[in-house]
Amino acid sequence: MVASEMRLPSSRELKKIHDVRQFPVCRVTWVDSCSCSRWRDVDQVRGETLMECQTVGFLVSRTRRSLVLAQSVNENRDLAASWVVPTAGVKRVERLR
Repeated sequence: MVASEMRLPSSRELKKIHDVRQFPVCRVTWVDSCSCSRWRDVDQVRGETLMECQTVGFLVSRTRRSLVLAQSVNENRDLAASWVVPTAGVKRVERLR
């Protein structure tokens, strides 16, 4: 996992944040599986690859196994649309704010 020039907070630092507006905003580039359910010839199937994805959100949690992002924060300081990304598939994490 590669971080941008702006340092990402450690998991301990993230646990100390109680005001959800203080979570760093990050763009995570990660690799996901993909599938196709239609009929295709063998060469098309052999040519399939993993799908590179990007998710932007508030970095809420960080462990050796996963990153947890929330995509929305409201005025009551609640989080919505959480997204768990396994670190095994993470290619890059860029801190945006």
